[in-house]
Amino acid sequence: MSEITQLVRTLPIFPLPIVVFPGHLVPLHIFEYQYRAMMSDVLKSDKCFGILRIDPKTGRLATTGCMIEILEVDPLEDGRMNIEGIGRKRYELLKVVSDAPYIIAEVRLLPEFEPEPQANSLADEVKQALQEVIRLSGKLKPQSRLFSLQEFPQDPEKLAFFVPATLYASTEEQQKILEMNSVVERLQSELEFCSTAVKYMAAVASLKDAFDK
Repeated sequence: MSEITQLVRTLPIFPLPIVVFPGHLVPLHIFEYQYRAMMSDVLKSDKCFGILRIDPKTGRLATTGCMIEILEVDPLEDGRMNIEGIGRKRYELLKVVSDAPYIIAEVRLLPEFEPEPQANSLADEVKQALQEVIRLSGKLKPQSRLFSLQEFPQDPEKLAFFVPATLYASTEEQQKILEMNSVVERLQSELEFCSTAVKYMAAVASLKDAFDK
């Protein structure tokens, strides 16, 4: 995909109860009429659309989403298709231009700034906490495998998106990270999350050891 130079653009929007981060793959099965029409139009243009989290309880749309580029398309019967996309850029929803047969919105693409100087040291702390999460997870569920140490991104910016995409069960918490503009702010939040998880898992492991004796 050619480098995106415009900050404001129109974008077809796919509201889903998920959060996608830049650099992360997203497989989708497209079966509803309006989204088959949307993908058909997208494939004729620059192969980009936006995913925007919709609250499953309230139906409310978030105001920050991720632009997706389609990488592969597998056409199925009756116009259905499987697609694989990748998150490219975060965007801010400005206004809905049209909502039939699918949402088209004006969005502002959000730039990713260079990580602050303290990002590297914070990233090291997050990775140490993740190592402890892996260790305790293996102790509590020997057959489980979250991920290996080799899978940790070394780049602080990529790590800051890897943690919520891999560990967070709550899309609300994922959305908070997506909306943050600072790598340091993301990493600080994730370090707090991992530290809390380690304390909880360590307490459960201690109880397990006590009952196993």
